[in-house]
Amino acid sequence: MKLLLGREDINLNTPGLISRLTPLGQAAWAGHERVVELLLRREDIDPNTADTKHGIKPLHCAALRGDVGVVKLLLEGKDIDPNTTETEYGQTPLLLAVKKGHHSVAELLLERKDIDPNAGDQKHGMTPLWWAACLKYEGTVRALLKREDVNPNTKDTEYNLTPLGLASHKGYTGVVKLLLERGDINPNTADKYGRTPLILAVRQGSEGVVALLLEHKDVNPNTADVECGRTPLLWAVQMWYKGVVALLLKREDINPNIADTRCGGTPLWWAAQFGCMGIVKVLLEHKDLNPDIRGPTGQTALEVAASCKNAGMVKILSQLKDSHPLPQNPASKPSERYQGSRELSRPGCGARSQEAPPGMRACYVFVVISFIGLLVIIFVLIFFRPQGNRSKCTE
Repeated sequence: MKLLLGREDINLNTPGLISRLTPLGQAAWAGHERVVELLLRREDIDPNTADTKHGIKPLHCAALRGDVGVVKLLLEGKDIDPNTTETEYGQTPLLLAVKKGHHSVAELLLERKDIDPNAGDQKHGMTPLWWAACLKYEGTVRALLKREDVNPNTKDTEYNLTPLGLASHKGYTGVVKLLLERGDINPNTADKYGRTPLILAVRQGSEGVVALLLEHKDVNPNTADVECGRTPLLWAVQMWYKGVVALLLKREDINPNIADTRCGGTPLWWAAQFGCMGIVKVLLEHKDLNPDIRGPTGQTALEVAASCKNAGMVKILSQLKDSHPLPQNPASKPSERYQGSRELSRPGCGARSQEAPPGMRACYVFVVISFIGLLVIIFVLIFFRPQGNRSKCTE
Protein backbone atom coordinates (compact mmCIF):
# COMPACT_ATOMS: atom_id res chain seq x y z
CA MET A 1 0.00 0.00 0.00
CA LYS A 2 2.80 2.42 0.92
CA LEU A 3 4.60 1.65 -2.37
CA LEU A 4 1.48 2.36 -4.39
CA LEU A 5 0.79 5.56 -2.51
CA GLY A 6 4.35 6.67 -3.24
CA ARG A 7 3.63 6.83 -6.97
CA GLU A 8 2.35 10.22 -8.05
CA ASP A 9 0.79 8.85 -11.27
CA ILE A 10 -1.86 6.83 -9.42
CA ASN A 11 -5.32 8.45 -9.29
CA LEU A 12 -6.78 7.68 -5.85
CA ASN A 13 -10.18 9.19 -6.67
CA THR A 14 -11.12 6.75 -9.44
CA PRO A 15 -14.13 4.52 -8.56
CA GLY A 16 -13.77 0.77 -8.97
CA LEU A 17 -15.57 -1.12 -11.74
CA ILE A 18 -17.27 -3.58 -9.39
CA SER A 19 -17.78 -1.80 -6.09
CA ARG A 20 -18.05 1.61 -7.80
CA LEU A 21 -16.38 3.05 -4.71
CA THR A 22 -13.11 4.96 -4.57
CA PRO A 23 -10.22 3.32 -2.69
CA LEU A 24 -11.02 5.55 0.29
CA GLY A 25 -14.70 4.61 0.12
CA GLN A 26 -13.84 0.92 -0.09
CA ALA A 27 -11.48 1.14 2.89
CA ALA A 28 -14.11 3.04 4.91
CA TRP A 29 -16.76 0.46 4.05
CA ALA A 30 -14.47 -2.42 5.05
CA GLY A 31 -13.47 -0.69 8.27
CA HIS A 32 -9.74 -0.64 7.48
CA GLU A 33 -8.79 2.24 9.73
CA ARG A 34 -5.03 2.05 8.96
CA VAL A 35 -5.64 2.13 5.19
CA VAL A 36 -7.97 5.11 5.57
CA GLU A 37 -5.29 6.92 7.54
CA LEU A 38 -2.68 6.29 4.83
CA LEU A 39 -5.00 7.39 2.02
CA LEU A 40 -5.89 10.62 3.79
CA ARG A 41 -2.21 11.59 3.92
CA ARG A 42 -2.19 12.09 0.16
CA GLU A 43 -2.76 15.75 -0.71
CA ASP A 44 -4.66 14.89 -3.88
CA ILE A 45 -7.20 12.67 -2.10
CA ASP A 46 -10.83 13.81 -2.34
CA PRO A 47 -12.80 12.47 0.67
CA ASN A 48 -16.08 13.63 -0.89
CA THR A 49 -15.91 11.57 -4.08
CA ALA A 50 -19.06 9.44 -4.34
CA ASP A 51 -19.65 6.05 -5.87
CA THR A 52 -21.17 5.98 -9.36
CA LYS A 53 -24.43 4.25 -8.42
CA HIS A 54 -26.00 5.79 -5.30
CA GLY A 55 -23.75 8.75 -4.61
CA ILE A 56 -22.45 7.15 -1.40
CA LYS A 57 -19.31 8.78 -0.05
CA PRO A 58 -16.66 7.50 2.39
CA LEU A 59 -18.31 9.22 5.36
CA HIS A 60 -21.63 7.56 4.48
CA CYS A 61 -19.90 4.18 4.42
CA ALA A 62 -18.30 4.68 7.83
CA ALA A 63 -21.55 6.00 9.34
CA LEU A 64 -23.53 3.02 8.01
CA ARG A 65 -21.04 0.61 9.57
CA GLY A 66 -20.91 2.52 12.84
CA ASP A 67 -17.12 2.68 12.69
CA VAL A 68 -16.17 5.40 15.17
CA GLY A 69 -12.46 5.24 14.33
CA VAL A 70 -12.93 5.71 10.59
CA VAL A 71 -15.52 8.44 11.09
CA LYS A 72 -13.13 10.30 13.38
CA LEU A 73 -10.33 10.09 10.81
CA LEU A 74 -12.57 11.35 8.03
CA LEU A 75 -13.89 14.25 10.12
CA GLU A 76 -10.32 15.36 10.81
CA GLY A 77 -9.80 15.90 7.10
CA LYS A 78 -9.82 19.54 6.09
CA ASP A 79 -12.03 19.12 3.02
CA ILE A 80 -14.67 16.78 4.44
CA ASP A 81 -18.32 17.82 4.11
CA PRO A 82 -20.30 16.37 7.09
CA ASN A 83 -23.64 17.35 5.51
CA THR A 84 -23.11 15.61 2.20
CA THR A 85 -26.06 13.57 0.93
CA GLU A 86 -26.25 10.40 -1.10
CA THR A 87 -28.27 10.62 -4.31
CA GLU A 88 -30.83 7.84 -3.82
CA TYR A 89 -32.74 9.17 -0.79
CA GLY A 90 -30.79 12.30 0.05
CA GLN A 91 -29.62 11.11 3.47
CA THR A 92 -26.75 12.66 5.40
CA PRO A 93 -24.18 10.62 7.39
CA LEU A 94 -25.85 11.76 10.62
CA LEU A 95 -29.24 10.54 9.45
CA LEU A 96 -27.80 7.16 8.43
CA ALA A 97 -26.01 6.77 11.77
CA VAL A 98 -29.22 7.54 13.69
CA LYS A 99 -31.33 5.15 11.62
CA LYS A 100 -28.83 2.33 12.11
CA GLY A 101 -28.68 2.94 15.85
CA HIS A 102 -25.01 3.94 15.91
CA HIS A 103 -25.24 6.33 18.85
CA SER A 104 -21.49 6.87 19.25
CA VAL A 105 -21.12 7.88 15.61
CA ALA A 106 -24.10 10.23 15.92
CA GLU A 107 -22.54 11.90 18.98
CA LEU A 108 -19.23 12.25 17.12
CA LEU A 109 -20.94 13.93 14.17
CA LEU A 110 -22.91 16.23 16.46
CA GLU A 111 -19.67 17.59 17.89
CA ARG A 112 -19.02 19.31 14.57
CA LYS A 113 -20.22 22.92 14.65
CA ASP A 114 -20.90 22.87 10.91
CA ILE A 115 -23.19 19.84 11.07
CA ASP A 116 -26.83 20.39 10.14
CA PRO A 117 -28.86 18.36 12.67
CA ASN A 118 -32.17 19.21 10.96
CA ALA A 119 -31.30 17.87 7.51
CA GLY A 120 -33.99 15.33 6.60
CA ASP A 121 -34.08 12.90 3.72
CA GLN A 122 -35.28 14.22 0.38
CA LYS A 123 -38.09 11.68 0.06
CA HIS A 124 -40.20 12.28 3.20
CA GLY A 125 -38.31 15.00 5.08
CA MET A 126 -37.66 12.76 8.09
CA THR A 127 -34.97 14.35 10.25
CA PRO A 128 -32.47 12.61 12.57
CA LEU A 129 -34.63 13.57 15.57
CA TRP A 130 -37.72 12.18 13.83
CA TRP A 131 -35.99 8.83 13.28
CA ALA A 132 -34.52 8.72 16.78
CA ALA A 133 -38.01 9.27 18.21
CA CYS A 134 -39.52 6.72 15.85
CA LEU A 135 -37.01 4.02 16.83
CA LYS A 136 -37.11 4.86 20.56
CA TYR A 137 -33.42 5.70 20.76
CA GLU A 138 -33.63 7.80 23.92
CA GLY A 139 -29.87 8.34 24.13
CA THR A 140 -29.73 9.71 20.60
CA VAL A 141 -32.80 11.87 21.23
CA ARG A 142 -31.09 13.32 24.28
CA ALA A 143 -27.88 14.00 22.33
CA LEU A 144 -29.77 15.73 19.52
CA LEU A 145 -31.83 17.87 21.90
CA LYS A 146 -28.64 19.15 23.57
CA ARG A 147 -27.97 21.16 20.45
CA GLU A 148 -29.86 24.46 20.55
CA ASP A 149 -30.16 24.55 16.75
CA VAL A 150 -32.18 21.32 16.63
CA ASN A 151 -35.80 22.03 15.68
CA PRO A 152 -38.06 19.66 17.68
CA ASN A 153 -41.17 20.70 15.73
CA THR A 154 -40.09 19.67 12.22
CA LYS A 155 -42.72 17.55 10.44
CA ASP A 156 -42.22 14.84 7.87
CA THR A 157 -43.75 15.55 4.46
CA GLU A 158 -45.86 12.38 4.26
CA TYR A 159 -48.04 12.52 7.39
CA ASN A 160 -47.00 15.90 8.86
CA LEU A 161 -45.96 14.14 12.06
CA THR A 162 -43.57 15.83 14.45
CA PRO A 163 -41.19 13.74 16.61
CA LEU A 164 -43.54 14.40 19.57
CA GLY A 165 -46.59 13.29 17.60
CA LEU A 166 -44.80 10.15 16.47
CA ALA A 167 -43.56 9.25 19.96
CA SER A 168 -47.04 9.91 21.39
CA HIS A 169 -48.62 7.67 18.77
CA LYS A 170 -46.19 4.85 19.60
CA GLY A 171 -46.53 5.29 23.36
CA TYR A 172 -42.85 6.03 24.01
CA THR A 173 -43.08 7.66 27.44
CA GLY A 174 -39.33 8.27 27.79
CA VAL A 175 -39.00 9.96 24.41
CA VAL A 176 -42.10 12.10 25.03
CA LYS A 177 -40.68 13.24 28.37
CA LEU A 178 -37.38 14.27 26.76
CA LEU A 179 -39.13 16.23 24.01
CA LEU A 180 -41.44 18.04 26.42
CA GLU A 181 -38.42 19.29 28.37
CA ARG A 182 -37.44 21.48 25.44
CA GLY A 183 -38.71 25.03 25.97
CA ASP A 184 -39.41 25.56 22.27
CA ILE A 185 -41.55 22.46 21.82
CA ASN A 186 -45.05 22.94 20.43
CA PRO A 187 -47.19 20.19 22.00
CA ASN A 188 -50.27 21.05 19.92
CA THR A 189 -48.82 20.62 16.41
CA ALA A 190 -51.24 18.39 14.50
CA ASP A 191 -50.66 15.87 11.70
CA LYS A 192 -52.34 15.93 8.27
CA TYR A 193 -55.61 14.72 9.84
CA GLY A 194 -55.58 17.41 12.51
CA ARG A 195 -54.64 14.94 15.26
CA THR A 196 -52.52 16.49 18.01
CA PRO A 197 -50.00 14.46 20.05
CA LEU A 198 -52.63 14.23 22.80
CA ILE A 199 -55.22 12.75 20.43
CA LEU A 200 -52.64 10.30 19.06
CA ALA A 201 -51.76 9.17 22.59
CA VAL A 202 -55.44 8.87 23.57
CA ARG A 203 -56.21 6.76 20.50
CA GLN A 204 -53.59 4.24 21.63
CA GLY A 205 -54.75 4.24 25.24
CA SER A 206 -51.27 5.27 26.42
CA GLU A 207 -52.08 6.57 29.90
CA GLY A 208 -48.44 7.34 30.69
CA VAL A 209 -48.01 9.53 27.61
CA VAL A 210 -51.42 11.17 28.13
CA ALA A 211 -50.47 12.04 31.72
CA LEU A 212 -47.16 13.59 30.60
CA LEU A 213 -48.84 15.67 27.91
CA LEU A 214 -51.55 16.91 30.27
CA GLU A 215 -48.89 18.09 32.72
CA HIS A 216 -47.58 20.48 30.08
CA LYS A 217 -49.25 23.85 30.54
CA ASP A 218 -49.44 24.61 26.81
CA VAL A 219 -51.31 21.44 25.84
CA ASN A 220 -54.87 22.18 24.76
CA PRO A 221 -57.12 19.29 25.87
CA ASN A 222 -60.07 20.52 23.79
CA THR A 223 -58.49 20.59 20.32
CA ALA A 224 -60.49 18.43 17.89
CA ASP A 225 -59.23 16.64 14.80
CA VAL A 226 -60.34 17.89 11.38
CA GLU A 227 -61.59 14.56 10.09
CA CYS A 228 -64.41 13.89 12.58
CA GLY A 229 -64.22 16.87 14.90
CA ARG A 230 -63.47 14.67 17.90
CA THR A 231 -61.73 16.04 20.97
CA PRO A 232 -59.34 13.85 22.99
CA LEU A 233 -62.20 13.20 25.46
CA LEU A 234 -64.51 12.04 22.68
CA TRP A 235 -61.79 9.73 21.34
CA ALA A 236 -61.24 8.25 24.81
CA VAL A 237 -64.99 7.63 25.27
CA GLN A 238 -65.44 6.06 21.85
CA MET A 239 -62.37 3.83 22.36
CA TRP A 240 -63.72 2.85 25.82
CA TYR A 241 -60.58 3.97 27.69
CA LYS A 242 -61.97 4.68 31.14
CA GLY A 243 -58.55 5.45 32.65
CA VAL A 244 -57.76 7.97 29.91
CA VAL A 245 -61.17 9.62 30.39
CA ALA A 246 -60.42 10.04 34.08
CA LEU A 247 -57.02 11.61 33.31
CA LEU A 248 -58.51 14.09 30.85
CA LEU A 249 -61.24 15.17 33.25
CA LYS A 250 -58.60 16.17 35.83
CA ARG A 251 -57.59 19.13 33.69
CA GLU A 252 -59.35 22.25 34.92
CA ASP A 253 -59.73 23.63 31.39
CA ILE A 254 -61.36 20.52 29.95
CA ASN A 255 -64.78 20.99 28.36
CA PRO A 256 -66.79 17.76 28.81
CA ASN A 257 -69.70 18.96 26.67
CA ILE A 258 -68.05 19.41 23.25
CA ALA A 259 -69.81 17.33 20.59
CA ASP A 260 -68.15 15.90 17.51
CA THR A 261 -68.82 17.68 14.22
CA ARG A 262 -69.66 14.57 12.23
CA CYS A 263 -72.68 13.39 14.22
CA GLY A 264 -73.11 15.89 17.05
CA GLY A 265 -72.80 13.58 20.05
CA THR A 266 -71.27 14.66 23.36
CA PRO A 267 -69.01 12.33 25.38
CA LEU A 268 -71.89 11.48 27.74
CA TRP A 269 -74.27 10.80 24.86
CA TRP A 270 -71.79 8.40 23.20
CA ALA A 271 -71.05 6.65 26.50
CA ALA A 272 -74.78 6.09 27.01
CA GLN A 273 -75.18 4.91 23.42
CA PHE A 274 -72.34 2.39 23.82
CA GLY A 275 -73.59 1.23 27.20
CA CYS A 276 -70.31 2.14 28.93
CA MET A 277 -71.47 2.30 32.54
CA GLY A 278 -68.00 2.93 34.00
CA ILE A 279 -67.29 5.87 31.69
CA VAL A 280 -70.74 7.36 32.35
CA LYS A 281 -70.02 7.32 36.09
CA VAL A 282 -66.66 9.03 35.58
CA LEU A 283 -68.20 11.71 33.35
CA LEU A 284 -71.01 12.41 35.81
CA GLU A 285 -68.46 13.31 38.49
CA HIS A 286 -67.37 16.40 36.54
CA LYS A 287 -68.97 19.58 37.84
CA ASP A 288 -69.39 21.18 34.40
CA LEU A 289 -71.08 18.23 32.70
CA ASN A 290 -74.44 18.99 31.13
CA PRO A 291 -76.48 15.75 30.89
CA ASP A 292 -79.37 17.37 29.03
CA ILE A 293 -77.62 18.06 25.72
CA ARG A 294 -79.33 16.15 22.93
CA GLY A 295 -77.30 14.02 20.55
CA PRO A 296 -77.62 12.92 16.90
CA THR A 297 -80.91 11.10 17.51
CA GLY A 298 -82.47 14.13 19.19
CA GLN A 299 -82.32 12.34 22.54
CA THR A 300 -80.54 13.09 25.77
CA ALA A 301 -78.24 10.51 27.36
CA LEU A 302 -81.09 9.45 29.69
CA GLU A 303 -83.46 8.95 26.78
CA VAL A 304 -80.84 6.95 24.91
CA ALA A 305 -80.33 4.68 27.93
CA ALA A 306 -84.09 4.19 28.19
CA SER A 307 -84.51 3.38 24.51
CA CYS A 308 -81.66 0.87 24.80
CA LYS A 309 -83.41 -0.68 27.84
CA ASN A 310 -80.34 -0.17 30.01
CA ALA A 311 -82.00 -0.08 33.43
CA GLY A 312 -78.79 0.43 35.37
CA MET A 313 -77.75 3.46 33.36
CA VAL A 314 -81.28 4.91 33.48
CA LYS A 315 -81.15 4.68 37.28
CA ILE A 316 -77.82 6.53 37.47
CA LEU A 317 -78.81 9.27 35.03
CA SER A 318 -82.22 9.72 36.66
CA GLN A 319 -80.61 10.55 39.99
CA LEU A 320 -79.02 13.72 38.63
CA LYS A 321 -80.60 16.81 40.10
CA ASP A 322 -80.44 18.81 36.89
CA SER A 323 -81.61 16.01 34.62
CA HIS A 324 -84.97 16.43 32.90
CA PRO A 325 -87.56 13.70 33.54
CA LEU A 326 -87.95 11.10 30.81
CA PRO A 327 -90.82 12.09 28.48
CA GLN A 328 -93.58 9.65 27.62
CA ASN A 329 -92.54 9.61 23.97
CA PRO A 330 -88.73 9.66 23.98
CA ALA A 331 -88.48 9.34 20.21
CA SER A 332 -87.29 12.61 18.74
CA LYS A 333 -86.34 13.74 15.28
CA PRO A 334 -82.69 12.85 14.58
CA SER A 335 -80.32 15.59 13.53
CA GLU A 336 -79.32 15.89 9.88
CA ARG A 337 -75.72 14.95 10.69
CA TYR A 338 -76.96 11.64 12.13
CA GLN A 339 -78.78 10.58 8.95
CA GLY A 340 -76.89 7.71 7.36
CA SER A 341 -74.15 7.76 9.99
CA ARG A 342 -72.32 4.52 10.67
CA GLU A 343 -71.17 5.57 14.13
CA LEU A 344 -73.96 3.74 15.97
CA SER A 345 -73.03 0.45 14.32
CA ARG A 346 -69.96 0.26 16.52
CA PRO A 347 -69.75 -3.06 18.42
CA GLY A 348 -70.79 -2.66 22.03
CA CYS A 349 -73.43 -0.04 21.35
CA GLY A 350 -76.22 -0.15 23.85
CA ALA A 351 -78.75 0.02 21.01
CA ARG A 352 -78.01 -3.55 19.97
CA SER A 353 -80.44 -4.74 22.68
CA GLN A 354 -83.36 -3.21 20.75
CA GLU A 355 -85.64 -5.51 18.78
CA ALA A 356 -85.27 -5.45 15.02
CA PRO A 357 -88.20 -3.96 13.06
CA PRO A 358 -90.59 -6.38 11.25
CA GLY A 359 -89.11 -5.57 7.81
CA MET A 360 -85.63 -6.36 9.04
CA ARG A 361 -86.77 -9.64 10.60
CA ALA A 362 -88.31 -10.69 7.28
CA CYS A 363 -85.05 -9.88 5.56
CA TYR A 364 -83.16 -12.07 8.03
CA VAL A 365 -85.57 -14.98 7.43
CA PHE A 366 -85.17 -14.65 3.65
CA VAL A 367 -81.37 -14.70 3.90
CA VAL A 368 -81.39 -17.80 6.14
CA ILE A 369 -83.80 -19.70 3.82
CA SER A 370 -81.77 -18.77 0.76
CA PHE A 371 -78.58 -20.00 2.42
CA ILE A 372 -80.19 -23.34 3.36
CA GLY A 373 -81.51 -23.75 -0.18
CA LEU A 374 -78.03 -23.14 -1.60
CA LEU A 375 -76.60 -25.83 0.69
CA VAL A 376 -79.24 -28.33 -0.47
CA ILE A 377 -78.44 -27.66 -4.13
CA ILE A 378 -74.70 -28.13 -3.53
CA PHE A 379 -75.41 -31.42 -1.67
CA VAL A 380 -77.54 -32.75 -4.54
CA LEU A 381 -74.97 -31.83 -7.18
CA ILE A 382 -72.17 -33.56 -5.28
CA PHE A 383 -73.85 -36.81 -4.23
CA PHE A 384 -76.50 -37.36 -6.94
CA ARG A 385 -74.64 -36.56 -10.16
CA PRO A 386 -75.62 -38.69 -13.22
CA GLN A 387 -72.85 -41.23 -13.95
CA GLY A 388 -73.12 -41.15 -17.78
CA ASN A 389 -71.78 -43.83 -20.14
CA ARG A 390 -68.67 -45.70 -19.19
CA SER A 391 -65.78 -45.60 -21.61
CA LYS A 392 -64.69 -48.70 -23.44
CA CYS A 393 -61.44 -48.76 -21.51
CA THR A 394 -63.29 -49.63 -18.29
CA GLU A 395 -65.48 -52.38 -19.76
